Amino acid sequence: MNPKISIMNVFIPQRLLFLFAVLSTFLFSNLLSAQSSDYYKGMHYGAHKPWKFFSVTHVDKIGDTLVFERNVFPNEPPFDNQRLLEVNYVKMLVHDEDHVTVLHDSLNYNWPGGPKFTKKRVKDSLSLYYHDARKVNFDAEQGATFFLSPNGLTFTSIPSVALYLMQTNIYVDFEKRIFIATQDELRPFVVRVLDLLRVSQNPSVWVYDISINSLDKKSLFTGKIYLTRNSKNIAKIEYVANDFKHKSVLNEYWFGPDFELE
Repeated sequence: MNPKISIMNVFIPQRLLFLFAVLSTFLFSNLLSAQSSDYYKGMHYGAHKPWKFFSVTHVDKIGDTLVFERNVFPNEPPFDNQRLLEVNYVKMLVHDEDHVTVLHDSLNYNWPGGPKFTKKRVKDSLSLYYHDARKVNFDAEQGATFFLSPNGLTFTSIPSVALYLMQTNIYVDFEKRIFIATQDELRPFVVRVLDLLRVSQNPSVWVYDISINSLDKKSLFTGKIYLTRNSKNIAKIEYVANDFKHKSVLNEYWFGPDFELE
């Protein structure tokens, strides 16, 4: 056997393997085309004793799939060795400004007996599962599951609406009628971009002032989202987090080592 041919037979596969590894790394890095981690200070208040918290939010885009994860802690960063109070996870597709598919939306409170909510896509329906042994948040039967048929722009939570707005070309006077799956029904809302505001001088930060208002009279379920104009980060968010048995409002705002809302 010609030794030169033998060497080439070994070298070519190794070279191809190296090129494949480089190409795979490049493709994977491009699949994660948009990702960010942001820190927030927040509070729950309303018909209960208010409690403060800190949270970190990750937003990733893997191919066409958007992923939102929010972890809540009792004290400010660093979060190492802190107990995890709450986890919110959303996975969805934004096809265009008039079509979305929420694949999964879960909210788990991690203290003993804490409520757990899961809403996920099952064929052409939304499956809603609730587990609340203490019946703090709702009166439905423990472990109840409901199936709803999505209609138009259907979301599963305010965070899922925020995820949609991050991926949509919004502008002042932008308006959409939507549905949000709450407990065992789809409720109608309207999303409006009210204004463009500067919320920080140094650095200069402009945000879209967005309102979410219910179109029925069953509750005061409303929300406000402030999205940064350029990067589409959540600068501040406030909404009724519990509207089944008692009113509880969540309010949190963006902060970091080099930036805090004025």
